[in-house]
Amino acid sequence: MKDAGNSAFVCPNDRQLQLRAKLSSGWSFHSSRPLVNRVNSPITPPNNQSLRDEEIERIKKVLERAQRIELLEQERVGKLIDRLENMKKHATGNGSSQCVLCADGFGMLGASAVICVDCHKSVCNKCSIETVYNQQVITLCKICSENRELWKKSGAWFFRSLPSRSSLPASVKPSASCISATPLKNDILTSEDDSSSDEQQNNTGRLNQRPSPVAAIPHDHFTTVNPFQQVSENPSPISEHDRDESIDSFKTDTRSSKELSIEDYLPTVQSPIPSMASSSINLRPSPSIVVNTSSPIDDCGFGTLDFEIIWKESLNVLTITLLRARSLRSCDSNGLSDPYVKLHLVPGVAKATKLRSHTIRRTLNPDFDETLVYHGISLEDMKTKSLKFSVYDEDSVGSDFLGEYRLRLSTIRADVKEAYAVYLQNKTEDIELPTDEDKNERGKILLSLMYSKPTNNFHVKVIRGSQLLPMDFGQTSDPYCKLVLFPSTDMGVKWNFKTSVKKHTLQPEYNEEFIFQHIQLQELISRTLQVTVFDKDMGKKDDYIGGFQLGQSASGDDLKHWLMMVKSPGQWVEMWHKLKPEQFYANSNHRDSQISR
Repeated sequence: MKDAGNSAFVCPNDRQLQLRAKLSSGWSFHSSRPLVNRVNSPITPPNNQSLRDEEIERIKKVLERAQRIELLEQERVGKLIDRLENMKKHATGNGSSQCVLCADGFGMLGASAVICVDCHKSVCNKCSIETVYNQQVITLCKICSENRELWKKSGAWFFRSLPSRSSLPASVKPSASCISATPLKNDILTSEDDSSSDEQQNNTGRLNQRPSPVAAIPHDHFTTVNPFQQVSENPSPISEHDRDESIDSFKTDTRSSKELSIEDYLPTVQSPIPSMASSSINLRPSPSIVVNTSSPIDDCGFGTLDFEIIWKESLNVLTITLLRARSLRSCDSNGLSDPYVKLHLVPGVAKATKLRSHTIRRTLNPDFDETLVYHGISLEDMKTKSLKFSVYDEDSVGSDFLGEYRLRLSTIRADVKEAYAVYLQNKTEDIELPTDEDKNERGKILLSLMYSKPTNNFHVKVIRGSQLLPMDFGQTSDPYCKLVLFPSTDMGVKWNFKTSVKKHTLQPEYNEEFIFQHIQLQELISRTLQVTVFDKDMGKKDDYIGGFQLGQSASGDDLKHWLMMVKSPGQWVEMWHKLKPEQFYANSNHRDSQISR
């Protein structure tokens, strides 16, 4: 091997060697001197003899030419990216009933639809391209085809990421001082690290740790758990060193505010690259989104599920947006499945907390794009419960299990949208988690109270119910609410009311207001408001679901709600209440009978 001190640079002409030269290691780059001295002081030869002016000018011309070539290369790649972006902006179809590019409608009298293997969108024949991949003929839309060409022509296949476009103005004259290799933490680079091309292969593992442009977002707004994107709150010197030595095909000043993010140029669906990288790209976050991804170790062959979740603490609402599933197992004879997703809050009553998505027919890569909502999710629920995602294949008789995932709600922050890309797991046996079923839970009622001083009326509004206990054979109920204010002394005033019956639901919406008239505030303080929920049945006694009481004798949230109403006359006070299994209606009848005596 030639001595490193006698050959400072080896400038390859081959494309692959030129990329290796940018790594500052391998056979393309030889030196036993510090990198700063080698770049900033090219006029000092190894034998400490000064170079002639002619040689210095020749070196400067070579460096300037190298920079011009690099800027031209960045401009070429920028045009490719702009071309892809323009194609995406002009795509007007929905990709299902219309061509995703030209928006031509499909049907018997319209264009015939073909499915793109990358984005799984429908395109017409004139907007599709047939190509060969893995010795098979596949169909791509023009956007995905252009995206693949971009990865090939820009060298992104080598670095597993697209190059960033330079923010350096064309008017800036290149100089030797601004042409530098990738910066290093250490001032001295040993010849042993530079001379061996075999060590180059060991350094490629850093590809999985190079920070993406998403990592530039502050820690309190966005974090990611991804083998391709690892962000540390307090990076160690080793991680800093690895980040500085990370491979980049077109190195620019990362501190420049004008630098464009790579994520801005990535299409929604990527070409076949590692699955976890593509899932993180598809979940391109905003500054208020937290992205969470499973480790590849968790891959059990059941496929992946992407969803978003947010808990609004002020409203006690948990919103889950099912995005997509990928690489599900096939259960039908045609090699496909009819997948759908069921959600359960555990521990709890399975039928009462079940939410279900619609079914996507004949696919292993469904796009759900559906939002499911849980009402009445309190802080206590967030601390103690988990959300179970179960994916099934719908059949005429029964359903086949495709995978499940459990998310502890205690890991979710309030009022922050979090995006998840997770691997589905095998079904958890009931023996392992005996607490999944909690039959003591009867559901919740959202109640709003107000006392009006000008009219001396007590207003009660029954807004909605949530997760009520199913009482009928079809695992549902026909719920209604009874309201009783006792003790009642004025026989001419109505002291009990009943809401309408909501058929076949465990999540009823009432929005009904009732008024207890002509009652002084001092009298109201000493009384008790009883709310009970029943399941309406025909030909037999109504089934009791649960109830609660508000008043001075209550406790917890029931007492808190009553006191807030008393202290804030003229204002509506809203709160969720858990139903209790005690049959309060018997107690109220007993008290009324004692008062009448």
